[in-house]
Amino acid sequence: MRTLFIMAAFFSSLTRLFGAADAAPRYKTVPIYDDLRSQALAISADLAGAKKEDEVYAVLMETGYPEAVATLVSARDGSASLYYSSGGGTIGAGGHAGPNAASKKLVTMAASFLKHLTKTEKSPLPKEGFTRFYFVTRSGLFTAEAREEDLGESLLPLSPLFHAAHELIHEITLIDAKEPKKG
Repeated sequence: MRTLFIMAAFFSSLTRLFGAADAAPRYKTVPIYDDLRSQALAISADLAGAKKEDEVYAVLMETGYPEAVATLVSARDGSASLYYSSGGGTIGAGGHAGPNAASKKLVTMAASFLKHLTKTEKSPLPKEGFTRFYFVTRSGLFTAEAREEDLGESLLPLSPLFHAAHELIHEITLIDAKEPKKG
C-alpha cells in the first residue's frame, strides 16, 4: 500500500513539473461566449463570404490567460470579432476598414499554413500560456496549439500567422479606442 502511495505522489509531482499531456483548461465561460464561439466554429462557407476556391474561410485564434481565454474570429468577408470567455469583447469590428482588411489578410494567408494543422472533431480551449488556432474549411475543422511565447518569438512555422492575427487585434483595439464610451 505504501508503495502505491509513493508511486502516486511521484507521478503527481511529475505532472506538476512537466504538465499533464491532456490536462484540460479549467476556464469558466459565460453562456454568450459559448454561443458565439460555437457559431464561429460552425460558420458556413456562404455566411463567411467564401468563394468557391477558398478552402479556409474562417480563422479563430484563441489564447489562454490566467483569468480567461481571448478568442479572435476572422472570416473571409472581413468580419472580425474579439471576445473573452469571462464576458465582453468587440463584435462586428470588420465593419471598419482597418479590421476588415486585416481580417481578409489573415484568412487569405491561413491557407498556406493548413499543412501545419490537424483535422479535428473536438474544439477544446487552449491551455494557459498557449495559443490555439482553428481553421474552418470546406473539409472540416483543423487545429494546432503552441506556446504563445514561442509563436511570439517567431520560433515556429505558425508564427507569421500569429503575428498577422495580432495585427488584426491591433486594428480592433484602434476602433475600440475611437468609440465613445456609454454610461
